[in-house]
Amino acid sequence: MYYCTIAVAIEQTALHRFNDQLLINSKFIIMKTIKKLMSILVLAVILVMASCQNEGLIEESSEASVLNDLEQSIMEKAGPELGAQILERMKNPVSNAMKAAIVYDGELCPGVVNTGEVVARGYSAFPNADFWYFSGEAGDVVDIEVDRVNCNMDPVMRLYQGSGDDATLLFVASADDNEAAACAADCFAYGDPTLTGFVLPATGVYTVAVWDFISGACATGPLTYNISATGQSPCIIVIDGCDTGIDNQTLEDGSTMQGVIDACAAAALNHGDFVSCVAHATNEWKRAGLISGKEKGVIQSCAAGSDIPSTE
Repeated sequence: MYYCTIAVAIEQTALHRFNDQLLINSKFIIMKTIKKLMSILVLAVILVMASCQNEGLIEESSEASVLNDLEQSIMEKAGPELGAQILERMKNPVSNAMKAAIVYDGELCPGVVNTGEVVARGYSAFPNADFWYFSGEAGDVVDIEVDRVNCNMDPVMRLYQGSGDDATLLFVASADDNEAAACAADCFAYGDPTLTGFVLPATGVYTVAVWDFISGACATGPLTYNISATGQSPCIIVIDGCDTGIDNQTLEDGSTMQGVIDACAAAALNHGDFVSCVAHATNEWKRAGLISGKEKGVIQSCAAGSDIPSTE
């Protein structure tokens, strides 16, 4: 009985704190407040209250009463339109999150900094996110870092096991506001997300989702960020679907072998141009000791057998 009494007190404290925060007349603060206090509300209203109900220590109607009070407070402070959106996200967060097909922005290769761009104030909607993927082995220890380029961005990051089909993704980790605030408080930009020392639970492909959660009113237009990862498996060079099985190494200038080959494809006027460009690059890599003669031959063979530029 004692812990149930404490639980109710915690729940009431969380509700009062939530109501106090909602008094601020800004939808951006409201959404950020929900983000920060969700764990408290879930713990108090769902887990603890349900446990006490099962033991018959509080009446079943108590939870309904608390939830009704919370809903009324949200509707009064946020207004009918925004209040309805907030309640929908709270009641059904998973189905709201995963509604759009995934289109990847690229592969995260170890130590390579990639740049992405997202819409301002995407909240938690999958259609507003950028998606990146990488491969790893069970037990790999990975670090993933997102750094805003636009000061007023409020980036968040989630890591999923799986790729390609959003319905089959398995959530494994998230990161938000791990670093010091990057902007003035009046923009509500908070800190950047960093996932450090995460141990991959299984071998396979992983998906990283990045979006702007609740950048302030001073943020407009697309928002740019940088993302990098270390500790995962090296990327493999693939040419028009031909898997070379060769690691996509990072070169001295910060570019990657795959990036050089992709640039050859983009600049080629015809297939001969592309094959010649790849041959020149692989000859340089072999002379630098980055690849063997056999690996050079595999890459050139894939380039020669490709349909680049496309003849369709």
